[in-house]
Amino acid sequence: MRRSERRFGTWIAVALAAAAAVTIRAVQPQLARDYGSIQTTEELYAIPAPDRIVAASLGYRSALADLVFAHVRVAYGTAFAEKRGFTYIGDYLDAMMALDPLFRAPYHYADTFLTLQPVPAPPENYRRARDFFERALEHVPDDAQLWLVAGQFTAYLAPPHLPEGEDVAEWKLAGARMLA
Repeated sequence: MRRSERRFGTWIAVALAAAAAVTIRAVQPQLARDYGSIQTTEELYAIPAPDRIVAASLGYRSALADLVFAHVRVAYGTAFAEKRGFTYIGDYLDAMMALDPLFRAPYHYADTFLTLQPVPAPPENYRRARDFFERALEHVPDDAQLWLVAGQFTAYLAPPHLPEGEDVAEWKLAGARMLA
């Protein structure tokens, strides 16, 4: 290439970059106003049911469980920051358990994800957390920390939030058995 052709190419690139910067500067304030007022009211649950997600993993069950867990932690934090509930957390936990029943990390967060939200958690989330703990303890019965967390949740944390029809004494007894 000749020197004049390189200079011409350089000037074209500089002119295009300047035009792009001017366009962005002109359009950005209106876009910020338009999209800044949009708020998320509920998350989208876009993964298959637990009985189908194993096939959808294409053999990479542990990797997909890790990916779902990472997504859940970020989505939970986002929902908390936006002061809204995390509706599908129980479905995500069930999917992780179906993918990799020996993956212990979700088990330790289950009660927090299901019941600690900026909006009052529905009473069925407490029942779902207990059911999840009971299934988790079947998969990893040697995890002493999980027994402790499950027992404390069942005996102490959940009973004050249970609906009228639940047997609080039975919950406390089941929690004491887990702790023992």
